[in-house]
Amino acid sequence: MPSFRNHLVLLSTLLLATACGGTEELPAEGSAPVLESSGDPEGGVEAFSACNVTLACANGSSIQCSSASGNCHSTSTSVTCDGVSKVCAPSSCAPAVRTINENIGVCYPSRHPYGRYAILSPESGVTYTWSSNYASLHSNTGSYIVLSATSVGYFTLTVTASRPGCAQTTTFSADFYAEDAAFCGF
Repeated sequence: MPSFRNHLVLLSTLLLATACGGTEELPAEGSAPVLESSGDPEGGVEAFSACNVTLACANGSSIQCSSASGNCHSTSTSVTCDGVSKVCAPSSCAPAVRTINENIGVCYPSRHPYGRYAILSPESGVTYTWSSNYASLHSNTGSYIVLSATSVGYFTLTVTASRPGCAQTTTFSADFYAEDAAFCGF
């Protein structure tokens, strides 16, 4: 003779099938109610997971939520379960921050060879625009520059990176030291 617990499981399954519109096929993902076993040796039911929504975001990540009451919604950029929303992080077209390397240090007063500085692993298609305090740049665009110091001491090189068709820019900088020419060794 079946136990009361087995009758409860059968009744829950019948009510669930009726609430879902009978025996029609349910979608593989979305709002299909699922009975989950509790691991109880007598086969008891632990909980209903009425809906689960997973959304692949444009930036390569994904967001997900679930609701025991079946209250799940999604848009092209967000998921909402039981009134709690999660939104995909915006895709960024902005160039990545890069490291500025000193290839040849600069002396003051400057003479050949002038200071040479380059961006480590520059991105293809990105425009790099350079600026500096206390240094004269011989050019201000490209993945490397040549410069002359305007004094002995620290100076900052700042790079603004931009990508065609992207309104976002990335700015990064590094500090370097201009030696007195008497101590430069060349």
